[in-house]
Amino acid sequence: MEDRFAKRIPLHIWTRPPDSHVSESEFWVSLGIAVGMRYARTRATRGDRRRQLTEFLIASAAACGSNFVTLLIDEAQALTFREWNWLLGLQNALDWDGYRLSVFSIASHQMDYTYELLGKADHAHVAARFMVAHWPFPGITSAEEIEFVLQGYDEASEWPADSGSSYLAHFVPQAYAHGARLAPCATVLWRALEALLPTHYKGGCRISHAAHCLGHRRNSGLRRARQRLGRCDVRIALD
Repeated sequence: MEDRFAKRIPLHIWTRPPDSHVSESEFWVSLGIAVGMRYARTRATRGDRRRQLTEFLIASAAACGSNFVTLLIDEAQALTFREWNWLLGLQNALDWDGYRLSVFSIASHQMDYTYELLGKADHAHVAARFMVAHWPFPGITSAEEIEFVLQGYDEASEWPADSGSSYLAHFVPQAYAHGARLAPCATVLWRALEALLPTHYKGGCRISHAAHCLGHRRNSGLRRARQRLGRCDVRIALD
């Protein structure tokens, strides 16, 4: 998004808790805590809570020299009709002040039915606002994509926070210092995953073909994949 808009865009992430929010105040408290509001837990009316969150989001956008704010909601399939309407009110409040709030929802497959349910429940305007486009996540489909993920553990991550160390550097510092990385094992890991597929798997062509080629020799193929992966693990541990 920074590349597209040529400026920093504030991104706030909220994981919707599994328990339903009985009141609107609880909803704003949960959302305020997630975005980092210092006084999200203080005593206030629901109107004050929403106003505080609105001002906080405006400040986060202004700090980036923008009038654009993004909210990413994880476990969005658990949101109730009331919560979607509360988000609609937040978006309207920001819009009134000249700021744009875009909501990206990450959810399970049951979210596919939410659009239709909102429409039938007289909430079509909510669906039209927050569910304009859908993209089904295909999962990891190649060794190249696994390599990209593993590179994140190798380099493009940080643990603990503000430490400057990647996940791999933190958990196996000696091996990391000697040049051990996970990304070179991507091809071997992909072969191992393919070998674990059921014999009659009917997935994508490439994976189906791989499973078919293993055929009655699947067990020996799996053993070879395990052996290769094992050597890769040993190399990481000992280098």
